Amino acid sequence: MDRHLFLQNHERINYMLEKSNVNEVICDDFGVEILDKLNIQIPLKTLHYQELEKICEALSDINGRNKYDNIYLMYTSGSTGYPKAITINNENISPFMEWNLEYFNFTNQDRIIQYHNLSFDFSVWEIFEALLSGGVLHVVDDLISIDMYSFLQYLSINKITVLNVTPTQFRQMLDYLNIINLDAFSSLKFLIFGGEALPSSLVNDAIKVLPSDCEIYNEYGPTEATISSSILLYSEDHGQKYPTIPIGLPTANTDYYVLNNDLAPVLPGCKGELYIGGPGVARGYYQNPDKTEQSFKYFEALDQILYKTGDIVQILEDNNLLFIGRDDSQIKLRGYRIELGEIENAICQINGIDNSVVLLKENLTHNFKYLISFVTRKENVSHLNEETLKKELKKKLPVYMIPQRIMIIDKFPMTPNGKVDKIELDTYGNFE
Repeated sequence: MDRHLFLQNHERINYMLEKSNVNEVICDDFGVEILDKLNIQIPLKTLHYQELEKICEALSDINGRNKYDNIYLMYTSGSTGYPKAITINNENISPFMEWNLEYFNFTNQDRIIQYHNLSFDFSVWEIFEALLSGGVLHVVDDLISIDMYSFLQYLSINKITVLNVTPTQFRQMLDYLNIINLDAFSSLKFLIFGGEALPSSLVNDAIKVLPSDCEIYNEYGPTEATISSSILLYSEDHGQKYPTIPIGLPTANTDYYVLNNDLAPVLPGCKGELYIGGPGVARGYYQNPDKTEQSFKYFEALDQILYKTGDIVQILEDNNLLFIGRDDSQIKLRGYRIELGEIENAICQINGIDNSVVLLKENLTHNFKYLISFVTRKENVSHLNEETLKKELKKKLPVYMIPQRIMIIDKFPMTPNGKVDKIELDTYGNFE
């Protein structure tokens, strides 16, 4: 069991263990201590990780396994307040891993670091890309991964060649490198982003500290479609054309459909919701038929089930896709329909801005809603403030889309998975 999971709310842990029908948990002494405190209503056997070698010897015979057997359950946040478990089986994961091995062509000379905890599916990619390619997997101690200096030093000393990160995580690394003198990325050959929209400004800053032969990739993929379902190899042209880097083309064995509200395909240059098909699409949410029916749609004309991502994308002239924002990020304010992602992109186009997140907040005292933007500036940029940013936005957006408040912050709070923590961000600042 992932040590980071034990740091979560105990009610959440209870819920996941019981809903998953878990009967054995593998953990360390810290995990055993936490489990003893939980009021778990199911029979549970705790296995210390040091016992694994004997257990694996007894279970080495894999005859009888088939492609429909589940490999893992991965929990994601749910709108009800309880997480949803996605079932990933052999049929989902095998084609994905085979494609990755061929695409990246990692060798036994590569050193891949497991930076993400096991509750994030990036960790599955990190573990098995290293093992299946014959490379070296570096499993980092918690005390190193949570201390930025120790982690960057580890990258340098161990000559890590492959790093998979979210944009928020990498921005924190760059910010730290501005303070200390450390050549952390000197051996890096592959820098792979995913999990969030990738600002072009961040890639431009990354290039300054990366080796000239380091390849930069932007991957996209919901957990429901097995880790990653599209990819783009970055070129300078992408950074000059768009405020955020496109998410690329679908991976092998993956089908993309960009549909309008009538479920008809949109034309190049137009926006629509992304639906994903192919063997990477999960069978649904574990023991949650209602949620499965909402998100996994059968299309008779295609004779297959597509996953409804809720992500709005635009088809570019070269058929790459540009991530615009979440379907649920479209809000209505004072009678106007507004895409929060459009505002974020407009702010990021302002020279000197690093990243932006726009939220809709509500003033309960005076009963009105308003837009607030949280902004981080590039290094050594001090002339941009709320007033100057609003002035710049008036050149780009209609008045009703300009946030009532713009807060400049040093850095964005992060979730345990390395993404911007919008729930935490919502506690910052209010408009009176």
